Amino acid sequence: METESMNADLIEEWMVAKVVESLEIPAEEVDRSLPFTSLGLDSLTLLELTGDLAEFTGCEIPVAMVWEFPNINSLAEQLSLLSPAGSGITEPVVMRDRPFPLSYAQERIWRHACHDERGDSNSICEQWILRGSLDVGALNRSLDEVIRRHEILRTSFTVENGQLVQVIRPAKSVNIPVVDLSKDADPEATAVRLLREEDDGVFVLDGDILFRVRLFKLSEKEHRILFTLHHMLYDATSLEIFYSELSSIYAALSQGAESPLVEQPLQSADFAVWQREHLQADGAHYQKMLAWWKHHWSGSMPSRLKLPCRWRSKPKQVKAEESYLISSVPAELLAGIQALAVQTSATQFMLFYAAFEALLYQVSGQRDMMIGSYVSDRPRSAARQAIGYYINLIVLRTELSERPTFSEIVRQVREKLQQASIHQELPYEELVEAMKQEDRALTRLEVIFQQIPDLDECLTLAGMEVSRWRERSQIRMPSGLTMVIMEGAEGVKVRLHFDAGRYQPSKMGILMSQYTSVLERMVADPEGRVTPVRKRWFGIF
Repeated sequence: METESMNADLIEEWMVAKVVESLEIPAEEVDRSLPFTSLGLDSLTLLELTGDLAEFTGCEIPVAMVWEFPNINSLAEQLSLLSPAGSGITEPVVMRDRPFPLSYAQERIWRHACHDERGDSNSICEQWILRGSLDVGALNRSLDEVIRRHEILRTSFTVENGQLVQVIRPAKSVNIPVVDLSKDADPEATAVRLLREEDDGVFVLDGDILFRVRLFKLSEKEHRILFTLHHMLYDATSLEIFYSELSSIYAALSQGAESPLVEQPLQSADFAVWQREHLQADGAHYQKMLAWWKHHWSGSMPSRLKLPCRWRSKPKQVKAEESYLISSVPAELLAGIQALAVQTSATQFMLFYAAFEALLYQVSGQRDMMIGSYVSDRPRSAARQAIGYYINLIVLRTELSERPTFSEIVRQVREKLQQASIHQELPYEELVEAMKQEDRALTRLEVIFQQIPDLDECLTLAGMEVSRWRERSQIRMPSGLTMVIMEGAEGVKVRLHFDAGRYQPSKMGILMSQYTSVLERMVADPEGRVTPVRKRWFGIF
């Protein structure tokens, strides 16, 4: 919506409606004078709010404005003073008459896979149990429709004239391969064996369609379905979209109705073209972001994080022994974290991040460290429901004081994440290239912290009982240690990924319990100090 002028009251009402939609609360509970974070909006929602506001008002709105005017009243007043920007605030849909470049993030995955001597393992095999009367025909047609709607699921990648490009294939029926195991002596055991074969399979990046599906029939009322896809096609939000659309379309088609979904206006290829053209066109914006990141990484690089690990030589051909532990955050503790977020004007993500920093400092004694985090690159509503890899990697540098309080760590995390969100459009690859001499340190990521939606209950098929099958397959993480916060309808889970060839599982189990302990201490006493206990660390284990 674009107008010559838009009054603050109209903008306020629009923002209240957005908050009501995001948090699912009555409008009368939205205090327009409270900070957005105190209302319960997280970093991703605030980024999306900025993009939606730009489209609603017709104005270019920098992310910094949301942090500078952090509540509905002040932001609406400020926006009412702006003039519409006209065209150019949304990603264009480009003609399909040529191959397309890869996005920066896709290119990073490609190059990482090609240079990994252990082979490309950036794929995931999603495994589900289906119980009930499955309409295989409706399921096939539903999957065909999802693939038709999202070009990335029928896109291959190759090198043409020395350039990496993505080639969109025409939509056609996937014809789900059905393996009938109903007459096997032990259908489940056979299915598990076939699952392992599928899970161990890799894609050929140059030319392959990087998505496949298999269906195992154990009996008339029992099936197993596998969705295998490469990371160049998806991020966590994309999986959520995929399952949501498949569920909605199947519910309609199995009843003889038409798909209820509107056409997707933006595709992954459009974003890749826009991303590169946008950065090249706005040189001042690019230089401003680059200058901030260079300042953030000025000075000597931090040394390797001193975490307890067992080193052992492994043949280069052997994949990392990826393992993970998972635990739930108790409801009472989560309520305390949410209350502390209101008190500190921080998001829930910031508090979990701060507690992770405190834990690393506690077990290593190291005050200068680097932590990577994957952030969403979906600022505009047009990309909000598009399947693809819309992710950028940011690497934050932590420089803690000696024995800092939890409040001091939260304050530093809040300020750095706010600034990083303002400059997060700069692709990680561009930063590494610009840093040149320091790029080895930036690419030597040992620790990653991120938040994703909990996808364990996101697939529903009408008339069916759907649940996860066995342990969920995971891609090999690009760092030695990755902490993942997963938020879903039933609360928050914490998942710690680690290379079991490097880190002892027993020590990682204690590290997980210590993370919960740090969260509890932070909530109970925000002014309490964090003290390194590295001398005791090896004694504990």
